[in-house]
Amino acid sequence: MNNKEEVVLKKEVVTEYAYIPPEKADGKVFLPAVNAVMFEVMFNNTKRKKYVAFILSEILKRPFKEIYDNLEFEKDKLDKDNYFEKGETVDLICKLDDIIYNVEMNSNPNISALIRNIVYATTILKQKSKKNDRGYNYNDVISINLNNFSFKGDDRVMVDYALRDALGEMLTDKIKIVYITLPKIREKYYNKEELSPLEKFLVVINEGNRDGLEEIMKENKIMEDYRRDAERASSDEEIVGLYNKKEDEERIHLNELDRKYEEGIKDGFESGIKEGKLDMLKNMIQKKLDDKYIMSIAEINEEELNKIKGDI
Repeated sequence: MNNKEEVVLKKEVVTEYAYIPPEKADGKVFLPAVNAVMFEVMFNNTKRKKYVAFILSEILKRPFKEIYDNLEFEKDKLDKDNYFEKGETVDLICKLDDIIYNVEMNSNPNISALIRNIVYATTILKQKSKKNDRGYNYNDVISINLNNFSFKGDDRVMVDYALRDALGEMLTDKIKIVYITLPKIREKYYNKEELSPLEKFLVVINEGNRDGLEEIMKENKIMEDYRRDAERASSDEEIVGLYNKKEDEERIHLNELDRKYEEGIKDGFESGIKEGKLDMLKNMIQKKLDDKYIMSIAEINEEELNKIKGDI
């Protein structure tokens, strides 16, 4: 094994050109799809199937109508009799030609979320399998990650990953991972570079300022429909309430974490990690926070972090 190979999920995460959702919805500001509530409303919705179909048609390079007519939505809650004890809810699962597509909107720069999504893909592969006389028949699973962050030194907008050996030979084609980097698309938009139809659509669903979007949406009814639907949803009282509730919960959660981190740091380290700090670290690990973030907050190195993980 070549230990010098670069590992994608160990690269530094960059948030330049990332979308920042409004702190508060007031019925007047446009709510971007990078927000969990808006993604749920606009995409995990059979009445708005055409928006998911458009994304898939552009990624797969297949006719939109063919995708739309054959696309089926699947339940978005994973079964409880597996690794996810609480029956984790994914952002979106749909089926097309016996292939399962899991679309995840990754709003925050958290590597743990990407690892979690890989686990989701393997869990979906298992749950969608069907037993027959020859054993099990497995559907292909494609995990599409819409990332609101990029990796340092990587300027690619879309990258496909699969299980391969060091020489590039594929182990299996049953699981594929697709990363689409939203900030790189936004950077191209700001620099007035040419955008593909998929890139244009991803700008339309997230960009708050409508100025300049008319030219992008020109003669594309799906983009125009999305913008109109999303603007209407952004002013809907129920959706505004859900948005603000989730933002408030997230803010309270982050403030509580910050308070605990500060208390833990004040306790410091004396001949290793104190009991209270150890509990805090274990809690952070169990919440699947990013390793680099934990090490930075706790002022420990990778070896110390791995030792704590081994004790959990």
